[in-house]
Amino acid sequence: MSDHSSPFAYSATPPVYVAILDNGIGLHQSILLPTLRDSGFHAEKVASATELYRAISTRPIAIAVLDTHLTGESGYVVAEHLRSISGAGIVMQTCPNSPQECIRAYRSGADLCLPKPIDMDLFIATLQGLVRRLNSPATIRAVADSPATLGWQLRHDGWELISPRGQVVVMTAGEQWILKTLAEKIGQPVSRAALIEVGARDVDDFDPHRLEMAISRLRAKVRKSTGEELPLKTVRGKGYSPDYNVQGEAAVFMEYWLIGYGYNPCPVGWFSDGYGDCVRNSNYVAAPDVPITALGSLALTGTATAASNDTITFSYGTDAYSLSAKDSVVYLSTIWNQSEFNVVGNAGGSQAVFNSGSAITVNVAANYGGTAKPSCVANAGTTGESNNLNLGSCSAFGGASPYIQFSESN
Repeated sequence: MSDHSSPFAYSATPPVYVAILDNGIGLHQSILLPTLRDSGFHAEKVASATELYRAISTRPIAIAVLDTHLTGESGYVVAEHLRSISGAGIVMQTCPNSPQECIRAYRSGADLCLPKPIDMDLFIATLQGLVRRLNSPATIRAVADSPATLGWQLRHDGWELISPRGQVVVMTAGEQWILKTLAEKIGQPVSRAALIEVGARDVDDFDPHRLEMAISRLRAKVRKSTGEELPLKTVRGKGYSPDYNVQGEAAVFMEYWLIGYGYNPCPVGWFSDGYGDCVRNSNYVAAPDVPITALGSLALTGTATAASNDTITFSYGTDAYSLSAKDSVVYLSTIWNQSEFNVVGNAGGSQAVFNSGSAITVNVAANYGGTAKPSCVANAGTTGESNNLNLGSCSAFGGASPYIQFSESN
């Protein structure tokens, strides 16, 4: 299941992310962007309102700069929609000597109004002042009961993590260097080796298993303190990232495990999980995200054929996304005798968090050449991820396509 919570932004130090909506004027590209970047901001241009909304939902944009006069779009309408979906600061550029434009801008949701032509020193000072206000404790408290949130924030040099609803989680020294390092590299995955190099006193003697355990405990601590899932993704083969997930994109792949292999070196092409198991992943095929309200429209099918290929197919509505790999990777066709399917977190021991009152029904079918009904076995799978639903009853059925069906709710 995909999680689109806003990633945390390291707001205690630069850069602050600023998006400038410029759909044809061109002034921003030549003047505003370089000036902002020289002043320590992370500034980017977006060419349309749609692109701005996408940036707000996928990156830690702190401030959006708009213009009342956009080509083919209304700056006021953009401000209104932006205010409804985000807690980002909004700065509106208006015509000179036009108080009515400023009044309308403020009523549309703008935080500040600047008449053109823009004085660069005033512009930078205005944004810096807005950043201080957005990061103030009063602002954090104000958004606690608002559907439009500022996202996750690290404050006081990474020693405090602020949830989108304003809860404060105090970090230990080990947790602080993990989150601070990740936030400074926002937008790109950070390898386990890089995290260890930053935080370990003796890199050569540091057990990578300790890093995995620290991140697992950090997830659980944040979940217990805030009731929300830490937006930290495990990136296959690359490490961790607070901003790796791309809205609208997912992946279908096969993950192979040699459970209980021991602490001997894993076979070539396999990696140790630090617990005596070895793991590797197949290639992947891109697939779309599925809205949580459309789970009933998806299916996942797996087949294993001796001396041929194993195939996984993800179906959503009328579309299917399929990937095959040789059965000889683990000779799955000779040993496959159980199946586990559920909606869980996105790797790394994470949890899929459903709203209170949610309920789903899961159907798992097995076509193995027989008609006997399979067995329902609770809490017997190998998946390390979870969800916040309580397991309900499970029924088993035989026939041409034997299956089990179970319910979950909270």
